[in-house]
Amino acid sequence: MIDFGFSLSRSSAVQLDEVDLGLYKELERLEPDVRICMECGSCSATCTAGPWSGMSVRKVIHSLQRTQSVSSPAPKNEAEWAQEKTHSGSKNEAEWAQEKAHSAELAKIEKMLKGCMLCGKCSMVCPRGINTRHLILSLSRIYKEGR
Repeated sequence: MIDFGFSLSRSSAVQLDEVDLGLYKELERLEPDVRICMECGSCSATCTAGPWSGMSVRKVIHSLQRTQSVSSPAPKNEAEWAQEKTHSGSKNEAEWAQEKAHSAELAKIEKMLKGCMLCGKCSMVCPRGINTRHLILSLSRIYKEGR
């Protein structure tokens, strides 16, 4: 195959029939305000930790809404992926790529949540008055329990 200096990205299409909204429903139970969020991005724009951790409440909620599940093996390095891939021949390349991307996304979300300093700036600027501190703590709890 000729190397043109770029590669194709995985599809960002969400298969709505395969999405498990159980964890999102759990978040709604813990923090009902998540339903009134209009995803304006004010919280992300004022986040003190944003430039260093990439913290974005909107991204975390979207990730929870579109993933099949939170439970996944711990993020691995390339050597661990290669070793696991050779020992288990039941998955095809697409499944391995999807699992690897899911694991990388979980690691990114956990980094965002751990980077939050709970300073409350996001709560002050939220036009809907959402208690984003409680929302972030609830999200952290869901991600921690999902592992």
